[in-house]
Amino acid sequence: MKACIQVFTCLLLLLSANHVFAQSKLLIGEIVSKKDSAKLIGVHVVNINSNKATNSTADGSFTIPYQNGDTLIFSLHFQNAM
Repeated sequence: MKACIQVFTCLLLLLSANHVFAQSKLLIGEIVSKKDSAKLIGVHVVNINSNKATNSTADGSFTIPYQNGDTLIFSLHFQNAM
């Protein structure tokens, strides 16, 4: 069965700005469902400018390095077992 990709509202909480590389910062965020505000686990987060990627943890949180102007893509793939 093909994986369905659903887009979710992402609540990004910029809790701190740390220098990772020159002019880079560390984005710390939390991903929640727009429908019921549930924390979303396993959401794939990609910074397409730096090719860095991570997944949200059991509490919906993630961290990823970024620079101003970078683009992040969020995706969650569901597989239905039959």
